[in-house]
Amino acid sequence: MPPPARADRLRRLAWLATAALVLLALGGVRHHLVWGESERRPWLLPLLNLGEAGSVLGFAVLGGIAWWRGMLAADAAQPPLRRLMGCSAPILLAAIAVPPFLSMDPIDYVVRGRVLAVHGGNPYVQVASEFADDPFLAFGDAPWKDFPLPYGPLVANLQGAVAWLAHQCDFLPPIGELVVAILLLKLLFAGSLLATAVLARRVAAHVRPGSEPVAFVAILWNPLLLNEGVANAHNEPLLLLAVMAAVAAALAGRAGRAAFALGLGVLTKFVPVLLGPLWAVQAARQRRLGAFALGALASGALAALFGWQFFRAEGAFDFLRRQSSQNAASLWWGVQQATALDGAQLLGPGRVLVVAVAALAAARLWRRPTPRELLAGTAATMLALVALGLTLHGPWYHAWWLPFALLLGRGFLFRAACIASVTAPLGYLVWACARRHDAPSQWLLLAASLLLPLLGALVWRPRAAAGPG
Repeated sequence: MPPPARADRLRRLAWLATAALVLLALGGVRHHLVWGESERRPWLLPLLNLGEAGSVLGFAVLGGIAWWRGMLAADAAQPPLRRLMGCSAPILLAAIAVPPFLSMDPIDYVVRGRVLAVHGGNPYVQVASEFADDPFLAFGDAPWKDFPLPYGPLVANLQGAVAWLAHQCDFLPPIGELVVAILLLKLLFAGSLLATAVLARRVAAHVRPGSEPVAFVAILWNPLLLNEGVANAHNEPLLLLAVMAAVAAALAGRAGRAAFALGLGVLTKFVPVLLGPLWAVQAARQRRLGAFALGALASGALAALFGWQFFRAEGAFDFLRRQSSQNAASLWWGVQQATALDGAQLLGPGRVLVVAVAALAAARLWRRPTPRELLAGTAATMLALVALGLTLHGPWYHAWWLPFALLLGRGFLFRAACIASVTAPLGYLVWACARRHDAPSQWLLLAASLLLPLLGALVWRPRAAAGPG
């Protein structure tokens, strides 16, 4: 196939990915604006419910096809970055246009941001329901209004900034302010995902030279990342950007920048602290421990400023205990449902296993300090945390490990990441069809998001290396 035809094929696949997101947007519009309950037309409600579920299913199928074939097309055409970004622009715009409906988390981001920026409170200590006159309490899931901020201080301040900017539009009704705030969050997360894809090209150049365009498509067109990080506006792209920047800096021999970027990831969500030993080993093997220490000190100084801002108050760290008490759709939740065992009691041994995986990854990197080993150690450690270290699971947590596994191009981690990218959105079908979060919905989330990818990766062997492989 001549180069122009290959470029046209990539462009057509980009429009297919865009169409998949438009289909998802139709489901979001229905979810928020068209209920359809009618005594005169009792058939309308189930029909609309099936249509909403069909929009999720269609997105997963069409988006998965566009993503997989897009990686193959990028591998064949080897387009420059400018062309890739031009093809991808409609995809990002369509993802931004999707009304969040598979999760209400972005509403909680805004509400907690108002605790800081509008009410002058501490979101780690004071919960949104304490501000009874706030009209935003009417939006989203009521139980989370009694839950403190579970994220790092960088997120706390970003949420506050977004809430403050949206509040400047106080000439709008509250729902209008909320729409402005969520749009700002979506723009921030879309920009973070785009920056991550650009950094992934640099990482791919170290791991598999020649796979740079494919790495870009693997991240930016990924159905799971688009759905969770942009369409439904979870804040995972912020964490993903920090860790990908740390990987890129470490592979380039910039140990200080790598340590600082990893520190920013910890200040976004605390989970990347598990990767600290891996980065220390990388710096030691590069004989850059001094620079690594300076980067760690710089991020520590930033952490101290945030500590003064938020964590001087009594009870500011109680959210860690409360977060661990949440139990739904995780492997340990499934064990608890299927047996007489207590899933919460299994969490301790599970986290011991997570630490063991992190230690093994560091030992492997010490013996074989290659770019591929750093990437595999990152993916394996974070996957272990997602699968074994949490009692609450959501498909968006796959953003912690999946992008790094995709850049490996082969092996168990790569195969699990490919399967999860397509099957995880299917876990929302019960919610989309029946607006239920009870056991059937949780079982489907667990099966589609965790069990199927992990078990499927044991038996699936792609005939041809796709994407980064």
